[in-house]
Amino acid sequence: MKIIQMPNCDTYDVRYVIADDDDNMVDDAQGYGYKTKQKAHKAMWYKFEGGQQKTINARNKKNDFFKQHPGLEKFINDMYACYFKELAIFFS
Repeated sequence: MKIIQMPNCDTYDVRYVIADDDDNMVDDAQGYGYKTKQKAHKAMWYKFEGGQQKTINARNKKNDFFKQHPGLEKFINDMYACYFKELAIFFS
């Protein structure tokens, strides 16, 4: 897989697509193309290199941890809210 410039695009508005090794277009962001190479790389990681499964696994680990420690998530959120309010008062 590689990132190539979208064929027949404007020279001032360059778009990128994900292509296989034979330069066949695999993903073109529903016909619009990706605005930057970085966005195309991120989409390629998410769709084709297991990124989606990695994010799902991380979310499941977080949920399992907070199920084992009930009340901890609320405590952490309350602590963040308190400290952000204090910092806002301090820096204003």
